[in-house]
Amino acid sequence: MIANAILLSILTLSNAFIPKLQATRNYHKATTFRQTLRDASEDEAKIIYSFVDPKSQTSIDCYIDKIAEINEEQYLVGYPIDDCVSITIEDNDELVPIPLNDPLIDSVFEDFQKSLKDENNNYELKRTPVTLTLAGLEDDSEMKYDFDDSDLDDDDVEEVELVSELELSNVTFRLLKYVVPIWIIAKKDGENLQLLDDDEDEKVSLEVEKMLDEQS
Repeated sequence: MIANAILLSILTLSNAFIPKLQATRNYHKATTFRQTLRDASEDEAKIIYSFVDPKSQTSIDCYIDKIAEINEEQYLVGYPIDDCVSITIEDNDELVPIPLNDPLIDSVFEDFQKSLKDENNNYELKRTPVTLTLAGLEDDSEMKYDFDDSDLDDDDVEEVELVSELELSNVTFRLLKYVVPIWIIAKKDGENLQLLDDDEDEKVSLEVEKMLDEQS
């Protein structure tokens, strides 16, 4: 089922699929609060944390790598325990990820779920927030390849693997796995870990990136 590695061009991913920790030079934020960033301890890194979307009340299970304190709030920086994937459609010879809130996802998600289960009962495609995830996919180093297109900026080039193809109503959909995990930030709210809205996510991501730069 898993196709051989091929080179494909991809449009700039929507914010839902782009890893959030990106350097931004023109961001400056004054604060009187102490800001800290530390590595998760060995024990903390072994725990599976559920990051919850307060709007949909869906969750995505993550391991954590960093813990930040910003403006007296605690944030956990993690990555999904399962592989991050995206359902894409071809547009002008480029593969475009379908946003999670697009109705088109509703019409193809279950078909992909069934197709993957038919191929391997261990596969489980999950409709998680931030990014779709796929459990049960074994790593295959021969599958890995890089997008390499001189017309794309560096930020538009993603290392992915082609997992599966599905044709519905004469339209070909492809399921791609991101080789590099997508970093996700959640805020500690009592006993809960809540995903951030777009505005807070952007601000916190930039602060975390700034602290990482200072530590390097």
